[in-house]
Amino acid sequence: SAKKKKIISMGKGLSQRRGISGMLYISFFTFFVLNAVAIWCVLKKIGNVLGVCEAPIHKNFLDSLLVWLNPDIKEVAPMPTDRGCLALCNHVNWSDFVIDICLVENGVYVSRNLLKFIFFPGSILRQLLFGDCIFFQRGGKSAHSKSHLYKQVEEKCLNENRCIIVYVEGTRNPKKQKLPLKVGLLKLAYEKKIPVFVSMTTDKTSIFDETNFIVTFRVPIINKKSPIIDPLQFSDLSSFLAQVQSHWDSLWSQLILSPPKSEYPTLHSLPSVCGRNKEKINKTE
Repeated sequence: SAKKKKIISMGKGLSQRRGISGMLYISFFTFFVLNAVAIWCVLKKIGNVLGVCEAPIHKNFLDSLLVWLNPDIKEVAPMPTDRGCLALCNHVNWSDFVIDICLVENGVYVSRNLLKFIFFPGSILRQLLFGDCIFFQRGGKSAHSKSHLYKQVEEKCLNENRCIIVYVEGTRNPKKQKLPLKVGLLKLAYEKKIPVFVSMTTDKTSIFDETNFIVTFRVPIINKKSPIIDPLQFSDLSSFLAQVQSHWDSLWSQLILSPPKSEYPTLHSLPSVCGRNKEKINKTE
C-alpha cells in the first residue's frame, strides 16, 4: 500500500494539506506565524533604534506572511491611483487578510474588533509598527461607533495617503453568486471625495479553507483592478454608486463567473482526499 503522506502532491507544483494536517497548519499559521512575524519585526525595530540592524518595512512583514501560503501570483494589475482611496475587494476566507494587502499597495484593513483579540498580540503590534489595520465594532449601530470608524478611514485616506481595503459585500462570499454591496463607506467616499476602485482576485477560495481544513500551495491567482472611480466626476450619490456597481459586476463576470482558463487542475473539483485515504494525486495535461 502507498505510504501515507501529510502533503498531497497534485502535479504542476500544487500540493494540499487536508483533514488533521490542514487543521494543524491553519492553527499554526493563525496563532503562531502571524504573531511570530510581528514580534520579529518589533525586535528588528528595537535593533534599529540600538543601531544594530535595519528597521523592518511593511513589505518585509507582508512577504514573511505570504511565503506560508505560497500562491503562484500570475498577474497583478497596477494601482490605478497613488492617492488615498478605497479598494473594494472580494472576501472569501482568512487568506484574504494576507493576500489582498500584498496586492494593494500601501493597504490598510478595516477589521472587526473580534479579530484584534483572535490574532493578539500580532494584530496590535502590526498596527503600532505599520498602521495597517482599522478595528471597529461590527454591528455597532450607534452614531459614535460609525463616526469613529469613518473618522479613521478619512484620516488614513486624506492625511496619510493610504488605501483602505474594504470587503464591500460585508461578509465572506466563496460562492459565485454576488451579494448586495454595503454602501456605508461608499457614501463616506462620495461625501469626502475619496476615490474608489475595485480589486478582485481569482481562486482565493482554494488557498485557505478554514471551514473544511484545507490548505493548497502554489495556487495560480490573477488580480485585476478597475479604473479609478472619482466622486468628483459624479453629480449625485446614486450615479456614483451605479458606476461602482458596474465595475464590480464587470470584474466579477471576468474573474469569478468565468475565470481565465489555466493549464492547472480545477481546484474546486479535486477528488476528496482526507483522513486515512491520503494518497498521491497526479494530474495529467
